[in-house]
Parts: sequence; C-alpha cells; structure tokens
Amino acid sequence: MSGSYVMCIRKICRNIASSALIVLVTLLMLELVLQCAAFVLGGRQTAENSPLSDKAKRVVFLGDSHTYGLYLSEQEAFPAQLEQLWNAAGSAPQMEAVNLGYPGTNSSRILKSLPAVIDKLKPDVIVVLVGINDFWTAPVSVNDEQDASVHITDWLFRHSRVFKLCYMLQKQSYNKNLLQVDQSRRQLKYSVEGNAEFLKAVKEGGALSQFDNDSAVQYDGNEFAIGAIFDPQVSQNSKPMPALKKNLLAIADIAASKQVKILFLTYLNDNPLFVSVNNQYRLLQQKHKAAVLDMSAFYREQCQPAQSCDAYFFPDMHPNAAGYHEMALKILPVLKQVLATEPLNTAVN
Repeated sequence: MSGSYVMCIRKICRNIASSALIVLVTLLMLELVLQCAAFVLGGRQTAENSPLSDKAKRVVFLGDSHTYGLYLSEQEAFPAQLEQLWNAAGSAPQMEAVNLGYPGTNSSRILKSLPAVIDKLKPDVIVVLVGINDFWTAPVSVNDEQDASVHITDWLFRHSRVFKLCYMLQKQSYNKNLLQVDQSRRQLKYSVEGNAEFLKAVKEGGALSQFDNDSAVQYDGNEFAIGAIFDPQVSQNSKPMPALKKNLLAIADIAASKQVKILFLTYLNDNPLFVSVNNQYRLLQQKHKAAVLDMSAFYREQCQPAQSCDAYFFPDMHPNAAGYHEMALKILPVLKQVLATEPLNTAVN
C-alpha cells in the first residue's frame, strides 16, 4: 500500500514537472519570437501601432486641489475637460482620464503612492501638479528601499517582451467603478469668510483637522497615500522647497524605471504664493531634461494689476471652470507630444 502511494506521488511530481517544463519552453519560444519580430521591424513596432493601440490611452493625474478641481464638479476640473477635448476630435486612440488629485496633498504623498498607482492602474502617462501644500501639510516618510520583487519586476519590464505583453493585457482589466476618490471636498464653496479663516489658521497654527484625510484614494480595496494631514508648522520646522526638488526627481525616476511617461505641470498662476514652487519645475526641466509644461505665463498675461482675474480664477487663485478650460487647451497638444514615440525625457517648452 505504501509502495503504491509513493509511486502515485512520484507520478504526480513527474506530471507537474513536465507541465512546468512545457510552460517554460512555451514562454521562452514566445519571448524569442517577440524579440526576433522587434529586431526585424527595427524598432518600428511601437506602442502606436501595436495590436492594442486602438485601446484608450490611460492618463493618471496626480496633484492637489488644482488637479482635483476645488469648488467645482469633477467634470469641470481640467482632467475631465482635457479628456473631453481629446476625445471630441474623434481620432484614435481615445483618452481615459483618471483624476487622483486631492486638496492638501503634497509631493511626498505623491512620491509614496506612485509605485502602487502605476502597478494598480497601469497608466500610459502620469501628469503631476503638486507642491504648494508642501508648505503646510505634513510630509510622509518614503521608504527608499525597494524589495527584491520590485527590482525583478522592473528588470523584466525593461528586458522581456512577454512580460510587457502581459502588462498590456492586464492594463485592460482596469475597472473605473472600483476607483474611489473622496468627493466630499466638492461640497466646499468659496467664500471670503471661509478663505480668511483658513489663511488665519495656516498663519497662526490654528486647527485645520476638519480637512484631514490620510488616505482619500482607493482602488479595488487598495489604499493609496494620497491625502492630507494639515500642519501649519511644517514650513517652520523643515525646508519645503529642497524637499520638493528631491521628491520631484524621485517621482521622475520611478516613472522612468517603470517605463511610464510623465508630464510635470507648473501652476497656472505665478503670483508670489506660487512662484517658488513653479521655479522648482523650471529647474527640473533645465537641469534634468524632464518634460515640464510651464503654464504660468497665462497669469502674467491675464492678471496684470489693471486687469481682473475673475474670469479665470477664484479670489484664492484656484482656477474656475473657464480657467481649467484654458489649462486643458494648453496641455492638449503637449500631451499628444508626450504620448508620441519620442524619448521619455524630452523637454517640453
């Protein structure tokens, strides 16, 4: 009886080993075929003419209230307006905008959440607009050490065409109904009194806990670090701008390591509150050749002292729906350029 049991186990093990060998040989053959095809085509088989190129391009937008669309509906924020402009042209591929912006979030939170966002949502492009809240919301610690599985995944993505094919097929499984972004902030409406109270609390270190939300974005049960914990003492206890510079560089490096294109945006305005943050993006473009769209000229053109900005901005300098429309118009041609077949780190003027 025991001998029959041992023989049965051995037979099962041989069958498992045989099946595993067949799978391995099949994968190796598929890898060889795909590599040979790429060599024969001489690089002409790009993402634009691949078998999946007719699918929508997924663009994930990461940022603060200027991406979220504070005081407005989600459809009035610039990601949704940009998607509408892109798709209205009727040209393939269509665009799928995923707005993960949230009021108060800062650059450290974007950096911490980025690997998980890429792994779960499989974007073609990431658009980042963040930095102003680094002055008054608490940074989160970012673990610089990645485990071995992350390094293996990144290596496979760079070198294995079978892995890339599986990644592309998995990308199609994204279900927007599983994405949850806290929309409660859209109930806030601008008021002079409310804005004055907020600025006073920031200046004097008052209570802002009613705006705290440590994790405002979830997908399929996975929580991202996107959110905000207000701490008006941040600017006194740390150096926000050097930290922003470091975080932006790290964000660009993560996107590059995962073969995802990235576009950085400056804020639409360049008044004294925003100029130091916008300068960090300009330095990022000049010194590191990152793709950066500087939109601040719009403020200088439309908001001279003799002119009113009411047509495009709320009094606290958040864009209104018309301002977001101008943003979308400026981003549209640049995003088409970023999605084209040019190098990842092409600078955008």
